[in-house]
Amino acid sequence: MCTPSCEIEKIEPIKEKKPAQIIDENYCKTVNELARKKFEMRLLADIRIDLMVCELEGWDKLEYIKELKELINSMGCDKRADIADNTTIQGELF
Repeated sequence: MCTPSCEIEKIEPIKEKKPAQIIDENYCKTVNELARKKFEMRLLADIRIDLMVCELEGWDKLEYIKELKELINSMGCDKRADIADNTTIQGELF
């Protein structure tokens, strides 16, 4: 039987310390900008699909784009309440 001459110590793995996350004043702005970009990509993907449907069905794509432009441009006017009401109604339908 083999007996060690001294006690065997357990070797513990070295724990790496993670640097503390530093949140600066631009953190919220950066997160918001990234979220907006992600939303814009999804929105553009939906619009592209709608344009493909227009092409397949033989509908006027320019008319669809014109409607989108009018909707976006109307958001800068005093019609904000109307847009909010229409969005709520559409949200309930779907």
